[in-house]
Amino acid sequence: MNILTLFKKLLFRINPYYRLIINTRLFLENKLVETSSNIESQQAVLSTNLENRLNEISSNAEKKLIEMYSNLSQITTKINSINERLSKNENFPKKVSDISEVISSKDQMFYGNFEHYFIVSKSAIECILTAISMADRVDIVKQIRKILDLPCGYGRVLRSLKAYFPQAEITACDLDKDGVDFCVNTFNAIGVYSDPNVAKINISSKYDLIWCGSLLTHLEEKKTLSFLDFFIDKLEENGILVASLHGRFSQTIQNRTSIYIENERFETILQDYNNVGYGYADYEGQTDYGISMSKPSWIFSHLEKRDDVTVIYYSERLWDKHQDILALRKKSILQ
Repeated sequence: MNILTLFKKLLFRINPYYRLIINTRLFLENKLVETSSNIESQQAVLSTNLENRLNEISSNAEKKLIEMYSNLSQITTKINSINERLSKNENFPKKVSDISEVISSKDQMFYGNFEHYFIVSKSAIECILTAISMADRVDIVKQIRKILDLPCGYGRVLRSLKAYFPQAEITACDLDKDGVDFCVNTFNAIGVYSDPNVAKINISSKYDLIWCGSLLTHLEEKKTLSFLDFFIDKLEENGILVASLHGRFSQTIQNRTSIYIENERFETILQDYNNVGYGYADYEGQTDYGISMSKPSWIFSHLEKRDDVTVIYYSERLWDKHQDILALRKKSILQ
């Protein structure tokens, strides 16, 4: 048998496998072409959908921006109008010298920084005027006849209240009797000694304006709620309450300087704050007086139970770029 014959026989034997390999290769090539075509088709569809979605988002964003700009313009116009009306109010002081600069040597809020002391005082007034403006009640500035400052301390804010509302009768109330006496003698305020039990505070009057700076920031949960109810009940109809609270920025302050309380106690506050919306711990060596933190949602969950008040605003870090401010109006939300 010659070589040619052997080659033909060998080719005959392997030919079926050869054909299988060729057919498999052709099948895979066709599949690859088909898959590639499907991918290109899907890419085209996705690209079209993505472009349509981006156009839709862009159109909506443009509409939102136009709407926001329109709202901002309206708000700016309203604020300018309010500021113009406020600036024309003859009751407002036109210079810093109208605010008393007499500071008690016992005033623990005065750390030697004269400028910051009065910045804090002015900031409180700005919080109050913001509440009046947002309630669209600039007209009540002249109608404010009775003001309660609780806790008054040694008059850091009361002195500005006296200057900005000279026609008003101001009640100074605090646990610190020397502070109350100082406000009575220096600012001609009506003095009331406070009590840790809010039910025992001897106040029968109702007020057009109540300022509560740095009180709820030091009380446990139940006492904070009790004081909120007390303040609301002591407001005249359409009266305004402006109160400060420790919000989430307090964590930043504590981490920077440990200014509030020992870190171990603050961790307890923070844990309860995160879990239930309100955290509190006593100062070391004290009972029922310490540091608290509250979430706006916690405050609002309580206020929602009262139909006789309307929330004017809640603003974080509004007082001296530090404490949150809650402003309420004694007016039924259902009317």
